[in-house]
Amino acid sequence: MDIREGLKLKPAFLLVTFRKISSDNNGKFRLKPTLTAGQISANNTGITGKVVDSVSKAPIAGSVQVALEQPDSSGVDRIVMQSVADSNGNFNFCPLPTGTFDIVVVGIGPANVPYNATTVLNVPNGTNLGAIPLIAEAGATAPAIFQGFVTATNGAAAGTIDVSLSALQTVASGATTIQITIPLQTIPATTTSPEVDSTGLVSVSASTSCPTGAPAKANCAQYTLVVPASNPSVGAFLSSGITYSTPATGDVLFTVDARAAMPMSGGTPDCTPPEQTTAKDSTAAPLKALPATTTNVAEIDFSSCT
Repeated sequence: MDIREGLKLKPAFLLVTFRKISSDNNGKFRLKPTLTAGQISANNTGITGKVVDSVSKAPIAGSVQVALEQPDSSGVDRIVMQSVADSNGNFNFCPLPTGTFDIVVVGIGPANVPYNATTVLNVPNGTNLGAIPLIAEAGATAPAIFQGFVTATNGAAAGTIDVSLSALQTVASGATTIQITIPLQTIPATTTSPEVDSTGLVSVSASTSCPTGAPAKANCAQYTLVVPASNPSVGAFLSSGITYSTPATGDVLFTVDARAAMPMSGGTPDCTPPEQTTAKDSTAAPLKALPATTTNVAEIDFSSCT
């Protein structure tokens, strides 16, 4: 039974009272903070749109993730709401607080063909975006996969933390550039390969999985991020219409962002510093996404964790 059936709450409040729950590799459950009642108020507006294939103009027969984002204090776009487009490609974020938002969309179509990320910048509340095109990655048989380790120490002892992981790409908006968060995906199983899930939240609470070269006495955890293997298409909102750029050719570069929090705290920062990023792979080369390929990410080591 849907848990909401037993709660006599108005739909507007469901968006502000529930938190995402993820389970770690040890079977424990961790809370991941989302929007709170202080960040959103009910209204009759929102942001809607329809995601389509750029060539056929039809909905994508697969999984389409849509993220609503706003910049944090450092200017990085963070996901504040996330949804899945329906079978007709439609999505609807409502209610919303006043202000402007960025929309980031990714998709995986039939036969696990990946699509690029498409983002629409500076979208005001109350907007119907119409058709948002996603471009299929020609010749690709699956998205890219990043795998890496995070470790935690507390002086000479092991540290125990929860770590939220994000995959960031850079897009240009006029003369400025911003980093957007790419919604994480799942590669469906096929007759020859298993399902691959993204693990955007991991518990660093045991030393059994530590790789060679990890800090002494550290706890460690491995993560997996499924992402597009192409550069984003970008459109800026204009009342006269939106024109989407052609994704840039060349290397598809990513940054992995990791934020440490005290376990079961709802997101209270931990460690010094509590946030780290890496744009390198395990060989110290730039972190590139390649279709249907697993790339190992440079290890992220947290210290001074409580």
